[in-house]
Amino acid sequence: MEIYDNKVGEVILKLDSLTPSYMHHFQIVNEGNNKLLYALSPLKNRFLVYDLNSGEFIKSFVYESTDKQKISIGKYRNGFFYHSKDSIFLVSLSHQIFLGKENGDLLEIFNVPKMYRDQQGVWPFANPNSKPIFYNDSILSLGGVNENAKSLYEEGLHTDFNIILNEDLNKMKNLTNYLDTKFPKGSYVEGNYYTPQRKHPARYFSKAENLVYYSFIHSDSLYSKEISTGKMKSFFTQIKHMEPFINIQSVNELQEVLSSSIGQREYNAKQGRYSTVAVNEKKDLIIRVAYLGIKDFNIELYTDGFYKNLNYGIIFIDRKSHRQLKTIYLQNIDDTSILFDDDYFYVYCFDSQKEENKLVFDKYAYPEFD
Repeated sequence: MEIYDNKVGEVILKLDSLTPSYMHHFQIVNEGNNKLLYALSPLKNRFLVYDLNSGEFIKSFVYESTDKQKISIGKYRNGFFYHSKDSIFLVSLSHQIFLGKENGDLLEIFNVPKMYRDQQGVWPFANPNSKPIFYNDSILSLGGVNENAKSLYEEGLHTDFNIILNEDLNKMKNLTNYLDTKFPKGSYVEGNYYTPQRKHPARYFSKAENLVYYSFIHSDSLYSKEISTGKMKSFFTQIKHMEPFINIQSVNELQEVLSSSIGQREYNAKQGRYSTVAVNEKKDLIIRVAYLGIKDFNIELYTDGFYKNLNYGIIFIDRKSHRQLKTIYLQNIDDTSILFDDDYFYVYCFDSQKEENKLVFDKYAYPEFD
């Protein structure tokens, strides 16, 4: 397995004393001729905005958490989607959805516990590999609905949680429905047990194609869904050198895995998993990322919250023919922080983080294809 070495530079983000050197949530925003990087800190509900090309700090803004309106948006399973300066959708504490502006104004537009008091296991997530989808100025869709979170996997579970938004959000009525998207057959083993976080597919909305791409953690196929018709298609996109998925046969075994942080780390580290999916429309590429897994995982090497010997694969697929063009491999990276742009992709590599007051993205050119 050859490690990809076509690194062409670095983007260095200078961090102030209020910002930790590790973040999960980023989004590249095109503003005129500029490419901005919006970074969400896990502390103090704070955004930092940088010029993606130079790394120059542009601005910051904060959303205040109060006793009347608690908000916590930077942790792993929360997050954001930037639509415009006056429309930033925020998922807080995995159950509240806010609409924010860059001036700090904040409006709660949905509260899952209030709407689903009698229905367990329903909540939205905006984890880094599954951004909210804002479609036609009317629907905010969030991946990662967990129904029956600690029971057997079964057919018919939903993958998306949707909110239909009225034009006047201040007067909106909370109208909700499920998108008609369910876990397709073959993406999981029916009757098996999975930890809740492994039921969250990564997704990407291709506006040009009017398609949503789904990358299910346990499936060697990618899926695309037509927004207008709801029609779902699959195509084989396996990444090689992955450790096999682990089957859990009983609820006792599942509870044992969930009962300790060490058990969960070993479970997630030993087996492979598919994660991010993205589309590069300029190059007509679909991109899929996978963590390969570590067969002989040693918990003693898990230090400072990270395991230091991680391998990932990235497969590039022709967007029109679905032909697999090339797979590359990278080491010691964080797949929640891979950013794909038209001409380059940017990777958070643990080896590149040398100082606490800087966050470094390695800048890579796309590979050549035959």
